[in-house]
Amino acid sequence: MNRKVYKALAKKYGVSVDEIKRDMQEAINHAYQQPSPTAQAVKRKGEIPTVDEFMRHTVLETKKRVDEEKDLNIDGSLKNMVMELFNSISGSVFVDEKALAEFKGKPADQLHDYHFGLGLYLRNNIFTSDSVLVKSFKENGITHYDDMSSAIIRLWHTSLQ
Repeated sequence: MNRKVYKALAKKYGVSVDEIKRDMQEAINHAYQQPSPTAQAVKRKGEIPTVDEFMRHTVLETKKRVDEEKDLNIDGSLKNMVMELFNSISGSVFVDEKALAEFKGKPADQLHDYHFGLGLYLRNNIFTSDSVLVKSFKENGITHYDDMSSAIIRLWHTSLQ
């Protein structure tokens, strides 16, 4: 599977697979100069994971998160708040019908594509530590802003189906 990812990236950027892997390894090496606890969790043979070790870990963690999100059960009042938020900002987030149709048509297992766009917008512009929305998420066991934005994106997507 990693081979397909490397080939797709190489094709997208017009470089060789070796160059993709070399650049990825440089980024991993840099990250492991002061590794976070999350980085330390990557199973590896040496001090610094190889690109393949890192990719294997990333794929497994992503699958685990997706499976956990499928089981996400939040209360009705939080769902109502999320839908009110969607109604109030959807015009500025989805600037035209085409963007909204693209979001609606996106397969659920590809919603991660919105993490750095829509998700980042939510994290930077909507979430504040004292907001009722954030407090409600925390009461439902969702404490990280990334997980909150992911849940919102998933709920919005589901509501449009």
